Amino acid sequence: MPWRCASANIFLLCRADVSEAVRPILRDVDATLRNRREPAGAWGGERGMRRGHPFRIGDWVEVKSASRVLATLDRHASLDGLLFMPEMVRYCGQRLRVAAQIQLKRRRGQGPCCMSDTVNLETRCDGSGHNGCSDGCLMLWKAAWLTPADGPAADAATANAERLAEAAALSAQHAAAAGTRCQFPRSGSAAGMVPRMATPRHLVDAASRQGLLPKFLRQALDNRPNRLPAACAGTSGEERNDPDGVESAARRKATAGRFAIAVRSDPAAVMADWEALEPQATAFQTRAWLLPLYRIVAPKFGAIPLFVTVRDRDSNRPLMLLPLCIRRRWGLVVIEFPDFGVTDYNAPLLSAGIDLDAAQTHELWGEICARLPPADMVLFDKVPGTVFGRNVPLTKLKGVRIQDQRAWALSLPKTREEYDRTILRSKDRKEQRRKRRNLIDSVGALTFVDAANEREGREIFQAFRQQRRVRFKETGYHDILNEPVFLAFWETVIFEPWGRFASLCALKAGDRIVATLLGLRHNDSYLFLAQCFECIAEGLSPGIVAMDEMVTHLIESGTKVFDFTLGNEGYKRQFGVEALLLHEGIWPLSPRGWLFLQAVNAKRHLKAAVYPRIAAYWSQARNRLKMLATRAWRLIRRGHSGDGCGKQGGPAAEPCGNDGAGKARRQADRVPDVVA
Repeated sequence: MPWRCASANIFLLCRADVSEAVRPILRDVDATLRNRREPAGAWGGERGMRRGHPFRIGDWVEVKSASRVLATLDRHASLDGLLFMPEMVRYCGQRLRVAAQIQLKRRRGQGPCCMSDTVNLETRCDGSGHNGCSDGCLMLWKAAWLTPADGPAADAATANAERLAEAAALSAQHAAAAGTRCQFPRSGSAAGMVPRMATPRHLVDAASRQGLLPKFLRQALDNRPNRLPAACAGTSGEERNDPDGVESAARRKATAGRFAIAVRSDPAAVMADWEALEPQATAFQTRAWLLPLYRIVAPKFGAIPLFVTVRDRDSNRPLMLLPLCIRRRWGLVVIEFPDFGVTDYNAPLLSAGIDLDAAQTHELWGEICARLPPADMVLFDKVPGTVFGRNVPLTKLKGVRIQDQRAWALSLPKTREEYDRTILRSKDRKEQRRKRRNLIDSVGALTFVDAANEREGREIFQAFRQQRRVRFKETGYHDILNEPVFLAFWETVIFEPWGRFASLCALKAGDRIVATLLGLRHNDSYLFLAQCFECIAEGLSPGIVAMDEMVTHLIESGTKVFDFTLGNEGYKRQFGVEALLLHEGIWPLSPRGWLFLQAVNAKRHLKAAVYPRIAAYWSQARNRLKMLATRAWRLIRRGHSGDGCGKQGGPAAEPCGNDGAGKARRQADRVPDVVA
């Protein structure tokens, strides 16, 4: 017979065929829910306040001074079994808000019991008194350590001075007794403390206490989203070789002490760091590109700017700037680079002084995630492996993969002759010369024009828009320049101010613009963004001729790199380019983000397993259809030629048997058709 459960929500699990491993969880939940049952009137008149509980959720409280807290503790530095940890002394004298009432505590072997005088003030342990522990556990506070307050503190300086004085007293009288114990040990009586929540959370908590949930899933379902990435990343080799965590804790402490991290939403607050790091960034991370993107395009997508700055704590020198944004996508709150479909490279702005290995990168990324606003995940893609010779730290994170799409770049020599001789293949060189001759024979002499002033630039831009409009209408693609938001963005990037950042070029035949090129100039590099050409010259490859002219123009102007940017188009390989690997990754910060990551990985694995088979089947079916079509076409031709037995207009009395004479006559009749 199935044993009865106190909650109807989990009744379906309480069956006779439930495994023995699950029964302890359900019994634990049942006991928890039975303890939650209270007589009528147990709750006060105001919601969120329990009878006998001195504080309700949302109340302001002030933590008593360290000396008054010490007076309430026993020789084990505890009050009613709840430890007062050394990390809690820095909150003495501060005013904080009550975030939750802690009503349940599970004692080993006895089930949960009531804790009516314990609250959570949304404070977390920083691990300074526990060998640099980075678990970030919630701190629980007894009501005896708190006094009611009417609001936040007005004078923080006096409170800070008092806390420093009391900290010395605590360390002298009490730190030895507290030791390195924790309110939430990995195994012990306090491990089951939970806030008052709904039944599903009690089920999850019970499963966690029984040790039946994987570590990453326990932390995914916990209310500590910033600990999820480290758990999902797995355990590194250094951690396996250091089971006690002594070396890892020392490295974390050194990494955390080296950098000062700040998160801002106002571009003006990070302008000094941005200006200092911009010369070492790609063109898509410059102020000339991102500021119009934040100002014009971001509101269309409901995106809010978000900037993460990393500075050297000793010298206060900027080391890294992450230009991000936060917005809703797929029903989730996503932190990502401001891409919006127009950016080809997403990367942080890096200083030459930052050089981190994989372990240090994970520690730094954990600190950054801990300071991010609440979100479900961090999403990044199109991240290059290096930027001007400096490794991008994001590519060292676990779970980051190489994208299928590549970027392409060409290192330009000093002369065109050297380019033709050492980089360009002879086959491609001959093909480009042939295409040039054909285009000249069709439209006349060609000239390459780089817009020297705003008037020429607007003329080329209008021709570019017109050619693009006609081209996209024929192919059925969506042209974003037809949207006012993106048109305003491009006009701002190109013409405000003119000639500083963008480049507009054209291939002309007399006064007629045959092809147009749009790109960016930054750090002796030309980044190709888009091209278009007249449809009348489509079969003459005007785009290839214009790109070849652009190579000559860049070599003559002293440009060092011709960056073809994102895209696997085949024509790029005709210019001797080299592939650049791009990376993508998803870093979950909440259970929903973790589930989204699992869905993406499942889709990728399914596609990798199924797509090759579908491609093989399609290739076989295509070959079979091609063969059947060929046979059908031959039969149709024979029918129109008057060949066959018993056809209208043929010799009706002629026998159609398989005798030798009939076969010879049929073969003789087929000969003219084959020759014809």
